[in-house]
Amino acid sequence: MEVQMHSNVCPFNRIINGLLLCLAASAGTVSSQDLSNQVGIWWRHRTSGKNALWIIQDNTLVHSADIAPESNANWRVVAAADFNRDGCADLLWHHPTTGNLAVWFMQGSVCTAWDSIQFEAAPDWELLGTGDFNADHQTDLLWRRGLSGNHAIWFMKNLNLIGSTNLISEPDPDWQVAGTGDFNLDGQTDIVWRHAQTGQNRVWFMSGASCVATGELAALPEVNCQLSGIADFNDDRKPDLLWRNLLTGENFVWFQDGLVTVGLTSIPGVPSSEWEIVAVANLKPDPEPDNDSNNAADAGQTNPPIAPSQSRGEGALAGNLIASSSSPESQPAESLQVTRPHLEVYTPLH
Repeated sequence: MEVQMHSNVCPFNRIINGLLLCLAASAGTVSSQDLSNQVGIWWRHRTSGKNALWIIQDNTLVHSADIAPESNANWRVVAAADFNRDGCADLLWHHPTTGNLAVWFMQGSVCTAWDSIQFEAAPDWELLGTGDFNADHQTDLLWRRGLSGNHAIWFMKNLNLIGSTNLISEPDPDWQVAGTGDFNLDGQTDIVWRHAQTGQNRVWFMSGASCVATGELAALPEVNCQLSGIADFNDDRKPDLLWRNLLTGENFVWFQDGLVTVGLTSIPGVPSSEWEIVAVANLKPDPEPDNDSNNAADAGQTNPPIAPSQSRGEGALAGNLIASSSSPESQPAESLQVTRPHLEVYTPLH
């Protein structure tokens, strides 16, 4: 089925292969011109399925935007990345039962268009992260298979899958992928691993799907602290680490210079354990030129997790992006109340 892109010129419901998208412009949204040095944190409420966006600038919550509840709560935001090379972070949605994938193309807090990825991931595959793993300036997808623990990379061009390859994993299953980012600034995405028992953190420096070197980050033995996202929080063009304490709801950032933690700070938190962070990204990362000279064959052969063609999941994904006031006091529903962490508890260990 041929899929058409649709402009968000007025509130219309559109159906794409059984996926209902309701796109609505709203007052008080943030434009793409306002997004320099701003990080987006996307939240999901575990029970209600509500979604919300926080915009962080200089470690302060400067804007919040509610995303209206979906009529089918199985659709979930799983990543934020620039899929159309316009310099703004877009939202990747995943239906874990059917494996369907869809992208909202964003300008700040406004969804301007949407499209689907014409491949489905098998239900037992989980998306762990995004990044440019083959230096072609395109957003690729990193997956993990739940039962076996195998990892794979989808190499993408726009929303088309052009190749995939398996990824060798850490032999100890307690080492789990916690995030992705370019820690040595070579233009290829690296992988951060966290040990579930010891709190050790490690970076795999990647060249394509091959690990060419490893390096140790500072450890965080508090296993209730989860690495919830990687983004540039202090505008130095280097990836930083966003941590969330799952017990207290406190959030804090480690400022990184490669493997070295050079500082840390608190950002607003959410005390309710019902709210989880589902995506973190710079809302307007530095744009990179397209490079069509890269050969997809260099990415590796086409392997799982491509699932056989299957019917798209029924049900609706209602996507009204209704932005609230830019005041930090204007929080999403379900009491997203701000807390402040006690930083002395989270001093990095060297």
